[in-house]
Amino acid sequence: MRSGLPRHDYAISGHTLDAEIITKLRYLEPSAEIRQAYQYCNMHYGALAHIVTTLTGIEYVDWVTENVIKPLGLNATYDYDAAEVAEGFAHIGVNYTQCALSEEVRRPDKACMGETKPFGWWVTGSYTKGADAGAGGLMMSARDVGRWLSELLDPQHINPAALALVSTPIIVAEPARPPELGLTTYGAGQAMVNYRGFEVVHHGGFVPGQASEFLRVPSAGVALGIMTNDHTWGDVLASALAWRVLDDLLGLEPIDWEALAVREMWDAIRADPTPTPPTTPEPAPVPGEGTYTHPGYGSFTLTRLPRGKANTTAGEIARALPLLGLRTDAVLYAELDGFLPSHFTLAHWSGAFWNLTNWLVYDRQEQGVVALNPGISWPAVVTEEGLGLFGGFAGAGMDVPPRAPKVKDLKERAEVFFAREGRSALVVQGGPQYSL
Repeated sequence: MRSGLPRHDYAISGHTLDAEIITKLRYLEPSAEIRQAYQYCNMHYGALAHIVTTLTGIEYVDWVTENVIKPLGLNATYDYDAAEVAEGFAHIGVNYTQCALSEEVRRPDKACMGETKPFGWWVTGSYTKGADAGAGGLMMSARDVGRWLSELLDPQHINPAALALVSTPIIVAEPARPPELGLTTYGAGQAMVNYRGFEVVHHGGFVPGQASEFLRVPSAGVALGIMTNDHTWGDVLASALAWRVLDDLLGLEPIDWEALAVREMWDAIRADPTPTPPTTPEPAPVPGEGTYTHPGYGSFTLTRLPRGKANTTAGEIARALPLLGLRTDAVLYAELDGFLPSHFTLAHWSGAFWNLTNWLVYDRQEQGVVALNPGISWPAVVTEEGLGLFGGFAGAGMDVPPRAPKVKDLKERAEVFFAREGRSALVVQGGPQYSL
């Protein structure tokens, strides 16, 4: 994928139609010149799905159902209301900084585990037909996965030329990381890697509470799929399991993939430590409160985070903020509509600099409120013009460094810029007073 666009994942939600993605694309900022860097972007697949609908006159999900799912005898579906879905689980209260200090892979620090809580299906509300279907979202049973992998290894219905096309390398996607893997290349929808003398075609998937990893080795007639509903560590777990099982299937001396996956995760946390908030922050030159808008992302309104009790949205967010190393006495938040996250928080750092964190909050009624966060936040700058986001918020590729926060020329320098629609004052109660 060399369109120049980064991921821009937060511009869409579980209800965004592929036709809506087409209208958003023109407004999303590129992070590189066209054909200059590999950057994964699910929106490209939304555009391709819309082409199918436009050319055939049949909605993409119906076309896939009639031309792929039914002929292969699968019970797979895009409609989560009609499927018996596995609810997601998350580890709440994980202290990522403390976790990264752990040295024992088999017995990680308790800070890594938190408290395990279920939060149901990742999309709230009823199924929106065709929502983000181009990028995936197909629900399958283990039996379906077996049939699908068999078709990929020995195609009886799918055109073999199409499978060869998607698995032909076009561009280098990642370096050898970890070194046990060769360079990862990317084709027209699949990733390829030379693993200990075997050409492996693979691809992972992730939505909140659901992670998967599919691998196949056509030359050996071997394929496998791993699926998990652990939100916090599921993607790490699925990848480690998949490669470890592949060692056995290929008759190779096993590699300790669990240790490799955990250490890689810890190294990433250690490489980006959370700075200590300043003890005497400079006052913000303009207030953070207000309504902000972007033609591709939409609008949101930031207000002061209320003092919430336990098992309320505000309360659970406030409880998790210290684990991210953020201030808790000057925090704004916004309820979102049309974004992948359900909420943003904006914590003041110093001067015009803030930290934005995205949240997925699920109200499980009698089971309580579950607030999920990615364990990171992004630097933000607030001026009279608006709010600019930096530090990787747009999801640029590995060859495109994240932009450092700058106040000057904010609109042009930001990875994503939200224009301000209004201004209001922020009064921080119950703690130090800042002229925000």
